[in-house]
Amino acid sequence: MKAIDNLIRLFKINNHPEYAESDIFQKFIEEKKVEHELEEMTQDLENYSDEDLLELVEANNILCQNSYYSYFKQSFTANNPLVIGEHIELICDVLTLAERGLFKDKDTKTRIAISVPPRHLKSTSITNCFPSWFMGKEDWRNCIVTSYGDNLVQKAGQKNREKIFELAGPLFGVKVRTDVSQKSMWELKGGGRFKGATIRGGATGEGAELLIIDDPVKNREEANSKTVQERNWDEYNDTYLTRVHNNGIIILIMTRWHNSDLRGKIEEAEKHLKWLKLDLMAICETEEETTLDPLGREIGRALYPQKYNEKCFEPFKANPRTWWSLYKQKPQVDSGEYFQRNYFRYFEWDNNFVYLYDETGIKKFLHDSCYVFQAIDTAQKDGKSNDETVILTVIVTPEKDLLIVDCYHGRIKVPEQEKMIDKYWNKWTCSFQAIEDKQSGTGIIQKLVSQGRPIETLKAVGDKIERATTAILYYANSKIYHLKNAEWLGSLENQLLEFPNAKHDDIVDCVSYAALVVADRSKKSSIGGE
Repeated sequence: MKAIDNLIRLFKINNHPEYAESDIFQKFIEEKKVEHELEEMTQDLENYSDEDLLELVEANNILCQNSYYSYFKQSFTANNPLVIGEHIELICDVLTLAERGLFKDKDTKTRIAISVPPRHLKSTSITNCFPSWFMGKEDWRNCIVTSYGDNLVQKAGQKNREKIFELAGPLFGVKVRTDVSQKSMWELKGGGRFKGATIRGGATGEGAELLIIDDPVKNREEANSKTVQERNWDEYNDTYLTRVHNNGIIILIMTRWHNSDLRGKIEEAEKHLKWLKLDLMAICETEEETTLDPLGREIGRALYPQKYNEKCFEPFKANPRTWWSLYKQKPQVDSGEYFQRNYFRYFEWDNNFVYLYDETGIKKFLHDSCYVFQAIDTAQKDGKSNDETVILTVIVTPEKDLLIVDCYHGRIKVPEQEKMIDKYWNKWTCSFQAIEDKQSGTGIIQKLVSQGRPIETLKAVGDKIERATTAILYYANSKIYHLKNAEWLGSLENQLLEFPNAKHDDIVDCVSYAALVVADRSKKSSIGGE
């Protein structure tokens, strides 16, 4: 069953495969089978008798009481049905399991962080509905919802109150008190209270079994503000965390704007606590990203294709910061330890010219005046945690500018590396290939040289930082350009900005080698060596 496979994959991504073996989850699997069977049965109701229909309604009511996914679907009207997506079912199933206590930490609290691209129903499926189901099941439970703006928390309060009247009330027999019933604050007759407050408004005096923090920043300007970052961090620690009762649930819903946003600070400061992280990209673009996708998507498949296909996202790729933060949940740093964002320059090309853009204007060169080569770093193993094989294709202008025009990176088995190197050699009209002389690269060099291919060997002299020195200087002096809007651009720039602290820096290694190759050839040329 795909829904169960997605959950098990999520557990493994979070390094908690044991969740799948728990009694809670095993019982959930059996219920999920019934849920899907009923879902199929309700696709065609014309052949059912009135008595059968009544039984289906009763069965569906029981499911809605126990499964938040069924409840959420039921909250939509026939005139405005839910456009079902796999990610929505996954989110709802996680919330069902959270309510049952599957993800509890040692301190009895459950912590869930969810990051989803804009317009993918994250607030609709969580903030504006889940509290009504959670409180309906136990009408003494309290809920606090906080966000950056008053309108959002008032909307959450209003939507959940409506669902108590329309759905949770009939299902669970709960009722809203008429004397305490405002948009952002209302109570159930069983004592449970819903309280909505802005992140700065606080919730002094309130306690809760459920805390939902939904987008604590309004826009990139706020997200980039260190003042706002620290203020939200203080509010989270001093105000909201102190309100969560034992056995309570904390849900943080964010579109990632900045690596030091509330999610980033929590990950840094609360490593000792157990957070279930559900991160969903708009599109998986690399093999590594597919291994981190709970839905198990293939490269290129959109998250919510029923509403947004792959082409819908093309305009957002033009701005790497927007694309990687809002749509990939991987905010890029502004300034790295050695490479800085303001170093990055871009180029475009057509059939005749390459066009280089920098602060001085536009430079253009004929293709025929440039040469092309490839810097290649092969990996020894192809496991998910191992290094990648990288093939970096570089155009060199008469002024010794380096234009990165293509960048293959992926985890492939050693026998496939030679095929991939041949593929990219044939894709581009290269003067030569430069390959690192190590491990599998050594054998490939020997074979290609024997075939007459022009090969330069790269030697790993010094450490990674020492080898990167020439590339750092080239970037600082506007001598390296990136192909504008390339699909691999985010991976390249992320590694540069995170160097030398990134988990993987194979692309940076190739950039470093490329700069060293051009610098060495320029030096030889200047003394008559060519």
